[in-house]
Amino acid sequence: MVIEVAPEKMEIKKSTFQELQKIVKADCIFATNTSSLSITEMGTGLDRPVVGMHFFNPADRMKLVEVIAGENTPKSVTEEIRRIAEEIGKIPVEVKEAAGFVVNRILIPMINEGICVYEGGVAAVKDIDTAMKLGSNHPMGSGAGRLHRTGHRAGNHGGNL
Repeated sequence: MVIEVAPEKMEIKKSTFQELQKIVKADCIFATNTSSLSITEMGTGLDRPVVGMHFFNPADRMKLVEVIAGENTPKSVTEEIRRIAEEIGKIPVEVKEAAGFVVNRILIPMINEGICVYEGGVAAVKDIDTAMKLGSNHPMGSGAGRLHRTGHRAGNHGGNL
């Protein structure tokens, strides 16, 4: 198995897999750590399917792995990725290919709303983050403080927070 972790640019990921298929065995599984790009599109033109294996940051501490099948990813491949994830101490969840998959699809609007709450003068960043940590058991708060300090909006990151 190869897990690709190139930047969140479809062209880079596709060319990485095209180069890899020339040098690895035909039974090598191609997995991508993409947080939002199409698994189906990534596998187009390859001699094997691609499967999503989205680790969360920091990967050494976060237990979750989203396992994403593209339109042409066989069930046997997603089952093998689930098995591998469990073997390395992760908790896999199977999700369908969709914009942002599950976590980012829910998280991005929440972070954007945290920024809007701050910019609207409703509460200070520290208080927003404390409220989210204690009120929703979200370990990183709203994320608004981190993104506000860097001048970013959650939707402008190409899928990586």
